[in-house]
Amino acid sequence: MTTGSKHGDRGSRLLKIFNDAVGLHVAGRFAEAARLYGDLLRQMPKHPDVLDFYGTLHHQLGDNARAVDLVGRSLAYRPLAAATQNRFGAILKALGQRRSAERTFRRAALIDPRLAEPVVNIATLWSEDGDPDIALSWCDRALAVQPGSFEAHVRRGAVMNALLRFDEALRLLEPARRLQPQHPEIWLHLVAARSGTGDFEGALRAARTGIVQAPAVYELYAGLTSGRGPVLEGDGFVPWARRAVALKPTDGRLWANLSSELHRGSEPEAALDAAQRAIVLDPARASAMHALVNAGFQCDRLSLTRTACRRGLLVHPGNADIGYVLAEVEFVIGDLPRAWDLHEMRIERRVFRPRLAVPSPWLGPGTESGALLVASEQGVGDEVIFLSCLPDLLAAVKVPVVVEVDPRIVSVMARTFPSVTVVARQLVPGDSLGQYFDYADLVAHHDLRHVVYAGSLPRFFRTERTAPSSAGGYLRPVPERVEHWRAVLDRFRPNRTVGVVWRSALMTRFRARHHADILDWAPVFRTPGCTFVNLMHGDIQPEIDRLKEAESVEIQQIDGIDLWNDIDELLALLAAFDVVVAARTANCAFSAAVGTPTIRMAQSFNRISDGRDFFFSNMRPALAKDQPFNAQRAGAGGSRILADFLKGQF
Repeated sequence: MTTGSKHGDRGSRLLKIFNDAVGLHVAGRFAEAARLYGDLLRQMPKHPDVLDFYGTLHHQLGDNARAVDLVGRSLAYRPLAAATQNRFGAILKALGQRRSAERTFRRAALIDPRLAEPVVNIATLWSEDGDPDIALSWCDRALAVQPGSFEAHVRRGAVMNALLRFDEALRLLEPARRLQPQHPEIWLHLVAARSGTGDFEGALRAARTGIVQAPAVYELYAGLTSGRGPVLEGDGFVPWARRAVALKPTDGRLWANLSSELHRGSEPEAALDAAQRAIVLDPARASAMHALVNAGFQCDRLSLTRTACRRGLLVHPGNADIGYVLAEVEFVIGDLPRAWDLHEMRIERRVFRPRLAVPSPWLGPGTESGALLVASEQGVGDEVIFLSCLPDLLAAVKVPVVVEVDPRIVSVMARTFPSVTVVARQLVPGDSLGQYFDYADLVAHHDLRHVVYAGSLPRFFRTERTAPSSAGGYLRPVPERVEHWRAVLDRFRPNRTVGVVWRSALMTRFRARHHADILDWAPVFRTPGCTFVNLMHGDIQPEIDRLKEAESVEIQQIDGIDLWNDIDELLALLAAFDVVVAARTANCAFSAAVGTPTIRMAQSFNRISDGRDFFFSNMRPALAKDQPFNAQRAGAGGSRILADFLKGQF
């Protein structure tokens, strides 16, 4: 700021006030700075520096309408001030006038080609608009102007994240972090880069460090929870997400994030409330709608979820996550063919592993022109359920069929379907993010022309809710091994032998909502005339001991079998039992698939049918399809079905 010499002492006094205002401004004491700027403006209403700095302060305070007026007036008096043009561009951007902002940044760069900042700002605009390639070219121009520009290096790192070039991003961001560790944006981009390389622990450390450096930057809290690994869960992230919405309660993105964390932390009602707030604040945000439909379904608000899904697909056509949830609802209360059609959207979800060299899709019986691949997907239990439709497929097509399955069930599938070529999953090894399927060699070797995913088979062969499968099991375990295990179980006669699986081997807070504590099954274990035999993998002895202490019932253990890896042997053991009582696990599917009477301690698979499972006539669900899961209710229902079995009324 300059003042004319003729003003003498007055000019010196005003210059001192201006310098004091700038000092307060830089120190973050905005209210005191604003008061001094306001006094100066009343005395010098046309001074470009006062207008510029006072307008910039209003921009920092969020009053962009006042800011654009003040800085615009400054440029009217001094249009060739490049730094002011750059600040004016930032204000226009904040007002949503993005193209005007870009023109202003370009003007600043033309006025002073030595400035990198306006060029970086143009790169940021293009990056935010979803065009990282153009953004990258502007980053390179900024670095050509000023090779040591900290902002240009940080922005280039962010663009590399957008291009999924995470290793290159880290090479740019790590040195920048060491230069300015207090800069919050660096930590945001480091969360994304480290997550992208699979370093989830490093991503969490970056988010936490950033929060320590800048606790008021609410975006970092979202970065913390989004930086988690694919299997990491628990309610430890919920307080961070709550802190974020406390810092900025009007941000729908943060409420959607909180809903997702509450969902993972098994607080569905609270998740639903947070999702509804997110939708009110930002009705067009896809993550808010996804949070709403997820929470609604977990709370069993099926009508609400169906309405939300339909509206979500109107706003976000083709959104695979929303469509998949709608499929789950339709399985329970809607049109079954429509549900299977919607179920196809799972293939577009991010959790569906990438596939290379996939043949063209099979569109149903009569459309095949050559060999057909039935591709593996989901867990091995789901795979066994979906492949119960394989006999229907083999009856419908006259071309060679290749079936891809989990390596642990190759032998039993080959034994069951000798006319079919059975291969192990064509999964290329890698970390949790890098695994993918590569079918190039398989396609070439078998001249495959079409593909159908295992989970798509019911879409062609199980379309009538009133016509469930009449078949029991279809898998053929080794007969000699079945006889071996029957002989082993004979020592428990004259009691009936009952295999039991009361929960998943991998328990999380989210999964716990759909599984029982062993004591919830007390009514089952009180059934007289039964010997209960453990079918669970892992260290479950403490739970068995608790049951014995509470109910005086001892669950028997079987030696000489790996219940996790040796599925062929497990199938033979399952076939030897009189009946199996199982939670919604792979072992439940295996038991039904070998033909053993099976009590599923939940609703039917996909909640399609009541009374008997839709895929296996020898499996009875303990809960009705429209009943929310309740462990105690399932225990009571399962005990009634077991009593029916003992009376020959299964």
